[in-house]
Amino acid sequence: VRQVHMLVIGESASKRCFGLYGYDRQTTPLMERMPGVMTFEDATSGATSTILAVPHMITNTAPGQVLEATRQPSVLTAYKRAGYRVYWLSTQRKHGTFDTLTSLFAEDADEAVFQGGNFDLYGAGAYGGASDKELLPLVRSILARNDPKALIVLHTIGSHGPYPARYSPKAARFPVDARAAMSALFRIAAPGAVASPEDLRLAQDAYDNSIC
Repeated sequence: VRQVHMLVIGESASKRCFGLYGYDRQTTPLMERMPGVMTFEDATSGATSTILAVPHMITNTAPGQVLEATRQPSVLTAYKRAGYRVYWLSTQRKHGTFDTLTSLFAEDADEAVFQGGNFDLYGAGAYGGASDKELLPLVRSILARNDPKALIVLHTIGSHGPYPARYSPKAARFPVDARAAMSALFRIAAPGAVASPEDLRLAQDAYDNSIC
C-alpha cells in the first residue's frame, strides 16, 4: 500500500484570529466548510519565533534548546530510516530572515526546494518570499512520481509580516490600503513607538486578510 505523509508548518498564525476558533471575524470560511476538520483547543507553540519553534517541533528536544536540536536526528531522518523518500518544500528563502536555522534541517531531506530563493548576503530582498500556493505544483509533481513511501514537508511563509505581501488585493476580505498598512506596520515597529488605534486597525485588517 502506498504511503504519502504530509507535514505543513504554518507561520505566524494566531488561532485567536481564526474564525474556526471563535474569532468574531470570518477568516476561515473554506476550512469551516471542509468535512472532517479537527481543531485542537489545548495546544500552544513552544516558542514565538521560527528559529526556536521549528527545531523543537521536528526534533525530540525541549523548547528553547536550539543548539541541542541541531545535534538530534529530526523527524525527517526518522522517516528516511523507515524507507521514505523525504521532500522539504519551502516558500521562504534559504538561510533567510524567516527561515534561518530551519535550513539546516532541510539538509536531512532527499530533496529540498526553496521557492523564495537563496538569501542575499547584502540583505536585498530579505523580507521576500514566494506565495504559498506556489508549493501546489511541486506537490503534484512529487505525487506523480508514485514513490511507494514519501514524506512531504511544506514550510510556508504563512502570515509573516509584512502582512500585505501575503495576499493579493483581490483576495482581501477586509478592505485596507496596502501602502497605508505597510506604513502603519513600520510605525508600530519603530523603537519606543506608541501605536495609534488607527495603525493597530490597519495592521489587524491586513493580518486578518493574510489568515483568510
